[in-house]
Amino acid sequence: MWRRSKCALQKLKKVNKSKLKNGKKKSVVKKEENSTYEKTEVFKIFQNHSLDQIVAKYSKAALAAMYYAVYCSKPLSADNKERIAQVIKGYIHDMSRAEVLLGGL
Repeated sequence: MWRRSKCALQKLKKVNKSKLKNGKKKSVVKKEENSTYEKTEVFKIFQNHSLDQIVAKYSKAALAAMYYAVYCSKPLSADNKERIAQVIKGYIHDMSRAEVLLGGL
């Protein structure tokens, strides 16, 4: 028995540790669309189209790029296309209300 364990230990010493798999999977790098939007362009899109049309026409990546143009930060990863579009639409609505209120000064 001692001989078997000694032989096994000798073989384990010869194993190349760098070639062992440790259960970690390499992450796949997703290629992002190189679409950048200007804030005014996003405002025009949301003023000329309904929310349903925007969600149907644009991908989640495109809506995230629009969100970044408006807020200068990325949306939450848990947000879906509809939620991102609703947030942008709400921002545009709030800005137009503020413009009307401040226009009276």
